Amino acid sequence: MIRAILSLGCTAVPLLAQVATERQSQGPLMGVSQAFSTAPGTVGTAGPVDATRLLFRPDGFLGATPGEYAAQPLPGIPDYSTDVLLQHTMPRPDIDAFSVGLDWVVSDATGLAVVPPGHWAALSFSVTRATVGAPPGMAPSSVVFTEAGGPDGAAGDLFSFVLPGSVAPPEIIGVTQRAQDATELALAALAGPADVDAHDVFVGLLWERNPDLAYLLPPALRTPRAFFSVSPATVGRVPASWWAGTVPSAATIFCTSWIAGGWTVPTPFILPSQLGLGSGEDVDAVAVDLTRDRLLFSTATAGRDPILFASGFDTSCAPASRPTLFVAPYRTPAPSDAPDDPPVSVVIGLITADDVDAICALDPGGDPLLQLLIGAPDPSAGIPTLQPYLAASSFRSFDGVSQTVEYRSHMAGWPPTGRQPNVLGGVLVGILQPVNWQPLAFVGGPFRHLSSPFGGAPELLSIVVPQLPSTLGLPIWLWWGAADPQTGSFGIARPVRVRL
Repeated sequence: MIRAILSLGCTAVPLLAQVATERQSQGPLMGVSQAFSTAPGTVGTAGPVDATRLLFRPDGFLGATPGEYAAQPLPGIPDYSTDVLLQHTMPRPDIDAFSVGLDWVVSDATGLAVVPPGHWAALSFSVTRATVGAPPGMAPSSVVFTEAGGPDGAAGDLFSFVLPGSVAPPEIIGVTQRAQDATELALAALAGPADVDAHDVFVGLLWERNPDLAYLLPPALRTPRAFFSVSPATVGRVPASWWAGTVPSAATIFCTSWIAGGWTVPTPFILPSQLGLGSGEDVDAVAVDLTRDRLLFSTATAGRDPILFASGFDTSCAPASRPTLFVAPYRTPAPSDAPDDPPVSVVIGLITADDVDAICALDPGGDPLLQLLIGAPDPSAGIPTLQPYLAASSFRSFDGVSQTVEYRSHMAGWPPTGRQPNVLGGVLVGILQPVNWQPLAFVGGPFRHLSSPFGGAPELLSIVVPQLPSTLGLPIWLWWGAADPQTGSFGIARPVRVRL
């Protein structure tokens, strides 16, 4: 049955690969679906983008600027469209930081990012227009510096970082990668420049694309929530009732819950003073982990670490009971020959003057729900003599109308010879541990078209799998390759493990 389903789902797919001289998106979060907002001045393919709106994009690579949230036709699904979320307040406050509380912040009680055995954990983040990044030689990763120095800058891009200690291919551990370019979000960065100033992957991954799996959330998380701050320029647009008698501030983090088919009136969740901040400061990025009483945040204040850790809040939508929370730079364990645990911000390639203005934290290796939603880069499989030249990612998507599940694998790149019209490619799909491959499908693509505007010419493999109890949780592997038959140049991607 599985053989028939996968063979049917793998028809006529064009192929891809990656070459070092062509800048392209990379990593397991390449093309992930998400909610995001932009800073004023950002321009999309259809013109200026309304900075006060949350935009929602499916996974993949877009030609048109994303629009408002569209809930699937299922009962109990929250409506994250901007006007509904903000109680139809006009003029709208501008959401400056955003989370739905499902972040998985890997850390001990002091903010040290210790990845549990067998897990792989990652951050997704964006930076401000003024961020320059650490140049090569100053940090393990310099991709932010490279992107910031490009013609379209780095502020409209999304980056990913797999935390050290993760079980993942060694070439992506502790290395910052560009997961999505501004142009791949359909933002016209050269006209703006673009700036993504808030984002959350769980809105797209779960509530918009896979609400059928919401039952897998712990009971305390099944009530949908939204946590957000507003920009300093729009603090005055916030209704007085939202402040609940506190001092209006861009450093206040609000909370609202989806109850009985509507959002509750937003209330302060964490106050600036509880984070050790002044009321005149600005919290411009937040990732809230309700399960583990953790959050990551960033401020626009010069001199503060770009990624801070906090714990000690009340997990309900109420101000923290403690007068102050524990706050420290988010750190990663130091190598054995280093005296101190370095801040994560340094390891991902930022300097103190830089600012993270959007962040999301996740642990697909430990979260049973994320194991179904995000394909895992498999470190145990591949051909040792071949460098993994291709980038690959995979995400689940449920269709509430047809009641079918689609696994969407995105690939990008070229063999070492680069963009050539004679490049062919294919994909193997296996159901056994890929040390002994059992090919269920091989797809021969046509000659590659060279007109893709995106680095690596991303392509999509779509596998539609009816929901069957016998296949739930079954692992399969997707393994892509691309070749230039004239020169014999060949590139591969690390296999991506997907659980049906």
